[in-house]
Amino acid sequence: MRGEGELMSTEKKPPESLQRRIISEIESTISAYKSVCGEGKVIYCSCPITTGKKLYDRMITEGVNDIQIFKKFYPKTFYNDVMMPNINEGRQFGKSLREDNKNKGKMFIVPGDFYAKDWDQDHYMILWRNIIDKFAEGIRFNKKWYFSNGGIEEYLTGLKTQKKNKEFTLSDYEGKIIKEDYALDKVSKTIKFLEDHKINSSKLCKLCAEIKIELKF
Repeated sequence: MRGEGELMSTEKKPPESLQRRIISEIESTISAYKSVCGEGKVIYCSCPITTGKKLYDRMITEGVNDIQIFKKFYPKTFYNDVMMPNINEGRQFGKSLREDNKNKGKMFIVPGDFYAKDWDQDHYMILWRNIIDKFAEGIRFNKKWYFSNGGIEEYLTGLKTQKKNKEFTLSDYEGKIIKEDYALDKVSKTIKFLEDHKINSSKLCKLCAEIKIELKF
């Protein structure tokens, strides 16, 4: 396997002082959303950012079967061919929803436009899970959301939120309600796709198991 740079050592857990600062920033960000959005006033746009079909296609091309190894060996490819195209597609998705007359007066959150220094993926997910649970009236999923670790986790969060709020909706990019058996089938097929290409699917398997528990499958 030929990479763009030397394999970096495993990242160490951030020092406790940094962790405390980030948790404080997450709390402040949630407070800011509350002051602007109130409760149940926004629609969250689920879009791939650091994973998704683009990532897996590039991993297959380069012969890499682990996401973290791919990011470390191919940082430029990851940024130029995966992350930025994903962010741009997310922006376009949000723009199209905001410009649709049917959505007049609604507020849409596009997560890819939010950046915080020193945050890792877990920190972002803590924020978005709280935003979805406290302030969103639904989630709109972009195309092929079921290839994204974050998208699947956001679907799981949405299922849990529905238990507390029956009006909470989970719908696709066209606004059609995502049926539970359809979602589970798509996630299962994504896992099969990864396994067929010998890509580590442990994260998605764990999320799929949690979805089955929520759906009582």
